[in-house]
Amino acid sequence: MEEDSASLRCVAVSGEAAEALLHFRLALNQGVTGSVALSGRAEIVPDMTRDPRAIPVPGTEDSPEAAMFAPLKSAERILGVISVHRQDVEHAFSPSDLEFLQAFAAMASSAVQNALLFEELKQRLYELERLHETSEQLSKAVNLEEMKQVVLRSMIQLTGAEMGILYLRSIEGEWVAQGWENAQGEWQAPPVSLRCRAGEGLTGWVGERGEMHITQDWRTDPLQVSPQEKTFLEAYHSGISLPLRSGGETIGVLHLWFSGRREIEKSEERLLMALADMAGNAVQRARLWEETLQRIQQLEAIAEIDRAILNIESLDLVLDVLLRRVITQLKASAAGILLLSEGNNLLQPARCSGMAPGSYSAPLWAGEDVVSKAAFEQRPLYLPDLQSPTIRFARPALLKEGFRSYAMMPLRSGSSLLGVLEVFHRAEFSFDAEWKRLLEMLAQQTAIAVEKTRAIENLRKAHMELSLAYEETIEGWSRALDLRDQETEGHTQRVTELTLRLARAMNLPPEQLVHIRRGALLHDIGKMGVPDAILFKKGPLTEEEWEIMRQHPVYAYEMLSPIRYLQPALEIPYCHHERWDGSGYPRGLKGEEIPLAARLFAVADVYDALTSHRPYRPAWTQEEALEYLRQQAGKLFDPRVVELFLKIVRER
Repeated sequence: MEEDSASLRCVAVSGEAAEALLHFRLALNQGVTGSVALSGRAEIVPDMTRDPRAIPVPGTEDSPEAAMFAPLKSAERILGVISVHRQDVEHAFSPSDLEFLQAFAAMASSAVQNALLFEELKQRLYELERLHETSEQLSKAVNLEEMKQVVLRSMIQLTGAEMGILYLRSIEGEWVAQGWENAQGEWQAPPVSLRCRAGEGLTGWVGERGEMHITQDWRTDPLQVSPQEKTFLEAYHSGISLPLRSGGETIGVLHLWFSGRREIEKSEERLLMALADMAGNAVQRARLWEETLQRIQQLEAIAEIDRAILNIESLDLVLDVLLRRVITQLKASAAGILLLSEGNNLLQPARCSGMAPGSYSAPLWAGEDVVSKAAFEQRPLYLPDLQSPTIRFARPALLKEGFRSYAMMPLRSGSSLLGVLEVFHRAEFSFDAEWKRLLEMLAQQTAIAVEKTRAIENLRKAHMELSLAYEETIEGWSRALDLRDQETEGHTQRVTELTLRLARAMNLPPEQLVHIRRGALLHDIGKMGVPDAILFKKGPLTEEEWEIMRQHPVYAYEMLSPIRYLQPALEIPYCHHERWDGSGYPRGLKGEEIPLAARLFAVADVYDALTSHRPYRPAWTQEEALEYLRQQAGKLFDPRVVELFLKIVRER
C-alpha cells in the first residue's frame, strides 16, 4: 500500500484476492490498514472477520483470515502499509513472524522511498523540460500579438486540447477575448463582442478567484460560459480554465477545451499552473512593453504637434500633421475636422485625411443629426455601427465611403465650442478607455492649434508693437544720457555702431547682436547714480570721488537686472571698464573672464573717446588712437579684438 494525501491505495498484491484488492482505496482512518498507517505501529490480527475495524474487500467478505500489518516508514513519514494474510485462522501469526515482517518492511521502506524519490525526480525533470521549452518559445515572440499565439499554442500542445481561447483584462476591468486557436495551430481573432464583465460566468470566476477550474461538461457546469462563447463550444465537452497571473494579480484567463472527458493529475495541475504563471508574466511584460512603446509614440506625436503649433505658418499645415498622427495613434481609417463658423451655428469642413476630399465637404447645422447635436452639447460621441438605420447621420457621402465605426470629440476653448474632431473606422472597433483618453488629448491639441492660429496675427502684432516700444524706450534713455552728459553727445550712437561692426565681423548670431546693441546704448546708464558734482567736475577727481565714479557699472547692474528682457544686455554696462590684465573695475576680471561683448565694446569705446574732442584735451588723430590700441593690446584690451578692429578701420 502507498499513502496519498488523503487515502491509501493498493499498488501491489499477490494471492487469490489479487484482482479484488488491486486499486482498492481506503481513507486514512478506515480499516485496520488505515489504523496502522495513522498509529505507525505494527500489529497482528488473529481473525479479520472479528476485528471491528476491518472493512471487507468486495469478493472476500466471507473468508476468515489471520493477518499482520507493518507500516512502511521513512524517518517520521508513513509511506504505506504492508500486510500479510493467511486463510487458516487456526495458525495465527506469531510475534516472531511480526518481527520478520517489520524487518522486511524496514528494507522495503528504503526501496519504496528511493522509488518515490526517483519518480518525483522524473516528474520534476519533466516539468522543468516543459517549462524550459515554453520559456524558449515565449522568448522568441517579438510582440504581444505573437506572444498570445505562442501561449495558446504551447498549452494546447502540452495538454492535447483541441481548442483554446485567451482572454485579457481590459482597463475597464472587463475580460476581452484576444483570439482562439485549434490543435492545427490555426489562429483566429475574435469578434469585438466576445467579452464578459468582472465576476461573470466561468471566465469572470477564474479571473476573480485566480484559481484553476476543471469543467467536465460546460453545458451542466454551475459556472456557465457566456452566450457568445456557446457558439464556439458546440463541438467540445470538457475543459481546463487557467488564470494567467503576474505580480500577484490575474491579468488573463486561458480556456483549453476537449471533445471528450479530461482527467487531470495533481502533478499535471501543478505543471499547468506553473506554465500559466510563466505565460502570465510573459504576456504582461509584452503588454507593458507595447504600452510603453505606445506611450512613447503618443508623446512623440504630441511633441510633433506641439512643434507644428509653435512654428505655425498656417492652420492647414498644422491640421495635416495632426490628422496624420490621429490616424496612426488611434489606428483609424480616416479622420476629419469641422470648425465652427464665427457668428453662426454652422460646422464647416476644415481638413480631412484618409478619404476622398469630396466626401468631406458638406457642412453641418446645429441639431441637423446625431453628430451636430452632440457637438453643440459639447459631449463626445461613440458609434460602434455608423451604418445602423436607427442613427441619423446627415452626410451620405461619408456612408458611401464604407465607414463602420465612428467617434467624435468636441474642440473647446474654455466653455466655447471651436469645432469637432472626427475619427472613422472601416471595420468594427472597440473604443476602450485608453483609446478615448488619447482621442481627448489629440482633440485638446487640435483646439490649441485652432485657437492659436486665430490669435496668431494679433500676437505677432502685439509682439512687434512691444518690441518697438522696448527699442524706443532704450533709445530714449540713451538720448537722455547724451543730453545730460553734453561733452560726450553722439558718443553712444557712434560706439554702438562700432561695436556692432566688430560683433558682425566675429559672426555672432543675430539674436546676440540685439543684446549687444541694447547694452552699448545703455553702457553709461549707471552714471545716473553718480552725483552731478562728481560727474561734471572741471578738475581732477579725488580718490574718494574716483571710488564713487567706479561704482557706475554696479549702479547699471542694479538698475537693469530687475528688467528681464534687459538681463542678456547687462554684460556691456556691467563689464565695459574691466581690463584684459585684470586692472579694471568693478570686479577686476581678467582675460576671457570678461564677457566677449564687453571686450568688443571696450575697444570701440576707447577709440571713439580718443578721437573725440574733450574740454581737457584735443581729439587724437586716427593713427594716434590706433597706435594706442596696438600698444595696449594684451594689456588693457583683448589682442584678438584689437587686431580685428584695426582690420575693420583699414577697410573703411
